[in-house]
Amino acid sequence: MKINNFFLILIFALSIPILFSSCLGFFELAYRYNVEFIDDPPGTYRTTQQIDAEGSQRIVTGKRANGLFAGPVQIVIKDASGMIRSVESANFVRGVRCGVSKVEKADGTVFERHYENGRLINIEGSITQSEIRNSTSTYEVLKNTFPWYLEQFFTEEDKYERFRDFLFEVDDRLDDEFFVGSQFFGEMFEDVIYDIEEDDLFIDEIIRYEEIVFVEIFYDFYNFEFRRALHDSYFGRQVNTYEAIRNTYTELYDYFLDNGHSTIAVEEFCADFESSVDALVDLNVDHPMFTDSLDSWMIKVLEDNFDDQGFTIHSKEREFLRLFSGHETDLGLTNYELYRQALRTFLLGRSDLIADDLIEFIEERRFDNNHLVLATQEAYLRRNGHVVPPFVTLMLEDVQGGTFSLRGNILLQGSEEITETGFVWDTIYTPGFNSFRIIASEQNGEFRVNINDFEENRRYFIRAYAVYEDVAVFSSRLEINSDDFPSSIETIPNTNIQISIFPNPTSSEINIHFVEEKKDVELIITDNQGRMIMMKEYDRITQISENLKMPSGIYYISIGTDKGQVSSKLIIE
Repeated sequence: MKINNFFLILIFALSIPILFSSCLGFFELAYRYNVEFIDDPPGTYRTTQQIDAEGSQRIVTGKRANGLFAGPVQIVIKDASGMIRSVESANFVRGVRCGVSKVEKADGTVFERHYENGRLINIEGSITQSEIRNSTSTYEVLKNTFPWYLEQFFTEEDKYERFRDFLFEVDDRLDDEFFVGSQFFGEMFEDVIYDIEEDDLFIDEIIRYEEIVFVEIFYDFYNFEFRRALHDSYFGRQVNTYEAIRNTYTELYDYFLDNGHSTIAVEEFCADFESSVDALVDLNVDHPMFTDSLDSWMIKVLEDNFDDQGFTIHSKEREFLRLFSGHETDLGLTNYELYRQALRTFLLGRSDLIADDLIEFIEERRFDNNHLVLATQEAYLRRNGHVVPPFVTLMLEDVQGGTFSLRGNILLQGSEEITETGFVWDTIYTPGFNSFRIIASEQNGEFRVNINDFEENRRYFIRAYAVYEDVAVFSSRLEINSDDFPSSIETIPNTNIQISIFPNPTSSEINIHFVEEKKDVELIITDNQGRMIMMKEYDRITQISENLKMPSGIYYISIGTDKGQVSSKLIIE
């Protein structure tokens, strides 16, 4: 009977890493983390974790409360052969070290660390700098030497240069050891951040020496901490993943405003944002809940930038909103739509603001994003019960034998009934109803037309339009040179963009191949209702590969380059 129980336990233990790995595809080495209830003495747990590529292990034994270690805890570090390298006796309160922690190494070295609510106060004992190069355990060396380095840097004249060099060395050592990095920064993160933030001169001098590289490395710290927060929450060490992620965003944004260099910091932030979405999808976190979290978080960002006179946004915050609105998520929502939801909610409580002021704010600050202007206008009009104008789009779907197939779409946003839709085109830059070239339609929603009477060697400008309440709303312009297209369907370059899209239909992944390198490429995917699902920009590429996590259905891809625009239907199975 004991043998059977032993095999059952063994099979269960072996299945845990596989289960965790399948659930946590985002965390490359999550399978190396194992929690056991050994109940010897009663109530005792043991966690085993691989901490480097060589197979060293960190074994933590102690009692837990609400999924967190509490009380006396023993931490043993073993190398790949099973030999003990160090033993630490610590006291944990709610999952973090408190009080005095005693560490004894295999060579007999003994030293103490003093913690306060998980934060290292000081370290007593000697640790040589050479250990960072000679030890086989990167994790242990970094964990032991980093506090010592900080202490030395804050007392030496060349602390700025030395700390910069040390960061480079740490960063290089961690490039190929993802799990080592996450474990190390998970434990040392607060010490490093707090010590550095308490010395403004330290920050200024570091940035003065290597501003770009330092910001990149420093955001790696946040990136590791963010991933650790996700990892810990999955194992029950955070009460609420949704709140943990939301708080992490707030901390990142606050740090970005205080210390970040706008473009670099925002790009790093957006990269973390997209990584978090991937992770939440893998963890099966409820999407609407996550979206609501970001909605309230974006409202906080907006509230921080409003006063009695309206927007008082600074350049870094403006850059943040501009870049943030241009990224897309795997939730099937663009960040623009998240911003739009947040702005609408925010304006519901601000009757003192007027639409013209908001539009002027966005246009003056050169967001270079018409969608933000439309979102601001829509939010204000909806709040005050006004009719919201429809949104009109225009795409070139096909070219055959000199005939241009156009598709227009009306996105109703609470508007009154549309009385007319159609297209206007002429050789003037902004064609309107002064042109006699009008094709009218009585359709709402999607409408199409074929135009085949272009004159040779002329450049035409085309716009779709919709009429509501005797007011015409136009789409953006589409430019076409009539001589750019041959009369043979076999050699159609579709506005000078020769591409292939495969597979189509597809379950998720698509590849878009260009015959030659293209620069300033914009990819837009819309659904059958004309709603923008994804927008992304690329530069100097020959191929685009995207993994689309969208519901089954028919979509439309629009690809714009410096040579023009082309559209195609996409089927998601």
